[in-house]
Amino acid sequence: MSSGFRNFFITFVLALIVFGIGAYKIMPAVIDFIIPPETSETESEVSETSSEPNSQAESQTTSTNTSEPEVKGESFTSIILGKDLYGNIDAIMLIKVNKETKSYIISSIPADTMLQIDGANIRLRDLLKTRDISFYKDKITAITGLAVDYYAILDIEGLISMTDMLDGLYYNIPRDMFYEDPEQDLVIDLKKGRTKLTGDIVGQLVRFVPENGDLGRIELQRDLIQSMFVQMLTLENVSKAPSLFDKMLENAETNFTMEMFNNNVELIFSYASYSKIVVQYPGSMKTSGGETYFEPKLDEAISMFKSQK
Repeated sequence: MSSGFRNFFITFVLALIVFGIGAYKIMPAVIDFIIPPETSETESEVSETSSEPNSQAESQTTSTNTSEPEVKGESFTSIILGKDLYGNIDAIMLIKVNKETKSYIISSIPADTMLQIDGANIRLRDLLKTRDISFYKDKITAITGLAVDYYAILDIEGLISMTDMLDGLYYNIPRDMFYEDPEQDLVIDLKKGRTKLTGDIVGQLVRFVPENGDLGRIELQRDLIQSMFVQMLTLENVSKAPSLFDKMLENAETNFTMEMFNNNVELIFSYASYSKIVVQYPGSMKTSGGETYFEPKLDEAISMFKSQK
């Protein structure tokens, strides 16, 4: 059974735990990047309005003290692949952290994107069944124009326990959701509104099928990722980070390393102060021979991502 909200929950766990929570193991180095020191209004006014000759040195000192520290790390691009309940790729998230433009570029690529490889049509969700991750990364580069540095492949095992560990994530459920399947002993009954996420609620969400399918899930992802990034990258979760990171690693295949975190941790935790650019991958859903797939607009997509470099 396809998952209605599966894409988001996989994506938020991987993107946030892989990028954010993993780095909490070296948290002391990034506290100031999560909650930068505030500059009082008075100090700001003095720095901007002082014009007396004798105040030049003082003004320069103030400017130096309040300037942003240099962020360590190099720009990188990653893909996060989320598996569904049956082990199939069901979520593809591309994230580029751009140090030069001080931005996070986030794009959800439909898993049903159809590509032609060696003269045959194949969806992105099926590509890893016959090709390795290196080939997969190259294809993502081909349809975005962005060279992929890192990847993570995660399933939803442990997702419920991760949610209960955090004990403080909220989401505004956009509509009432109800589904019943006696054969699976499954009942989904969720109400619209702001809701504290528990393992049980997540278990229902990842099994719900929205009426508008993949495109609806992509639209929902854009909203949820913004909300969850802010909630996950908070100091309240510091003490829980090692357990969450270890739980994530139990269910992940990735080339992320602790060395990568050490080299880029300040950059990763600049999320709060960086601009967030959400790129909707261009294309449309098509049906042919009884099969539904996503037809990408490759030239438009590459041009869009190029403009965000």
